[in-house]
Amino acid sequence: MRSSDDQVVIYREGAGVVIYAITLAIACFALAALFFYISDDKAIPWAFGGLFIVAGGLLLTASPEFIRRIVKDKGAVLLVADKAGVSIAPMLGKAPVSYRWADVSQIFLTRKLVSKEIGERSYCSNQIIVCFRRDNIEEKAGLIERSKDQLWRSPNGRSISIIDFPRGEIDRVRNELIRFFNAGDVQMFGKVIFDYAESTEQLQP
Repeated sequence: MRSSDDQVVIYREGAGVVIYAITLAIACFALAALFFYISDDKAIPWAFGGLFIVAGGLLLTASPEFIRRIVKDKGAVLLVADKAGVSIAPMLGKAPVSYRWADVSQIFLTRKLVSKEIGERSYCSNQIIVCFRRDNIEEKAGLIERSKDQLWRSPNGRSISIIDFPRGEIDRVRNELIRFFNAGDVQMFGKVIFDYAESTEQLQP
């Protein structure tokens, strides 16, 4: 994380992200080769192998632009906050999507985020949850558009974006965010539980 009088930027170190992307592309090609090897001229393994070839190719094709953006931004930017609003990168290597502060209702910082679905649950650590006002964010946007912008729904139906923050920096992140957003609306929690099966949200100290 880096900050100045005008903004705060949360990012991932560029070298690690580039290595991760290249490793992922190699893994796609390796899985493709495995499916081709076991296919025995059957259509389904060949189809899966083809999908992994395409995925790996897309990753490598996007790499030069991705690397240029990382060099320009001095890292893979996840979030930028300033007086005008907050910009959130929907995924690594993608240009951030900008929102006005008037679009934001609350920001939660949590050391642990638990998401519960029927029969399964997932865990994430060190998460920023940006909650948007229902009347300011387009509620009728299609699933593909929302997915592209990584705009999800909370169990209570609010539009949210979820971003990583550096481990052990929860107090600093909150202090930086409240320089640009209302202090009372940037809250810290030890655990946030999104229970989609029960349509409930638990915010625990």
